[in-house]
Amino acid sequence: MIDTHLQHRAKSILKSGVHLLLNMGITANQVTTLGLILGLGSATAIVMNNTILALVLLLSSGLCDVLDGILAREQGGGSSLGTLMDITFDRIVEVGIILALGFTYPQGMPIMMLLLASIVICISVFLTAGIIVNKESHKSFFYSPGIMERTEAFILFILLIIFPQWIVVTGTIGAILIFATGVQRFILVVKHLD
Repeated sequence: MIDTHLQHRAKSILKSGVHLLLNMGITANQVTTLGLILGLGSATAIVMNNTILALVLLLSSGLCDVLDGILAREQGGGSSLGTLMDITFDRIVEVGIILALGFTYPQGMPIMMLLLASIVICISVFLTAGIIVNKESHKSFFYSPGIMERTEAFILFILLIIFPQWIVVTGTIGAILIFATGVQRFILVVKHLD
């Protein structure tokens, strides 16, 4: 939801940083890979009970996730490899964070598994929508907006990291919202097919 409404502002704010990366010869795929490394570093910091480091690495990973797409477009458009890396690496980071939280706070493990299940359902609908809907967008695939997008997922992870005592409540709310996003996207594609 936030991604859909604020993406143009974020692009204009980050343009100077993107030009710096371009001048340094850094590619979008390198930024995507750095985002993966930072995200997995955040998961490791969670297991080590280093909340500040986990947050800094997670936010840095999120910044890379924003920059890689802008950088790809500045370099002449995204590639199929870049799309594959972006979607796959984002999911690896999410799984890493969720598993780290579940193992670090065992009382939350059942909810973290429910959160993972909701993500699998939602991303399945998201990717299928991208295949089915033959529509041009600024990305290399159809992007169906929803209640929970990447920014909301980062907010959820930040809350889970800062307030682990609320892992069950926060995780449950997150799982419900992600599942609702999957349903929302499913309905969008069904309407498109009608």
